[in-house]
Amino acid sequence: MTPTIPTTDAFIPPDSLPTTAPTPKVDVVQLEAWLAELKRLREERPYPPEFDSERLADTNWFFEQCNAHALVRYVGRFIAIRRQQIVGDDIDPTWLELSLARKHPELNPDQFLIEFVD
Repeated sequence: MTPTIPTTDAFIPPDSLPTTAPTPKVDVVQLEAWLAELKRLREERPYPPEFDSERLADTNWFFEQCNAHALVRYVGRFIAIRRQQIVGDDIDPTWLELSLARKHPELNPDQFLIEFVD
């Protein structure tokens, strides 16, 4: 016997669903300015000695959280992680990194692990 799939009048084919992709916040000129500022901040702020071990711990934590389905509320967004904690989220990874670097002048921008949650 062939299984049947129930249909209703409310069925909408997947290819006709509206996309929920975020719209960009900035134009190319603004993005280039942000990238230039991040480059300058990276050069001014050295990596701490524990950078590699902290980065690895944050990366492992991110994948553990993904596997545990603990990041569902951030699906479709970028999150910033530092010391196994989410410290920010946004639809724009460059802005997220820059805003955190501005907020924490003692840190190199790379000390925030920026990941997309899908």
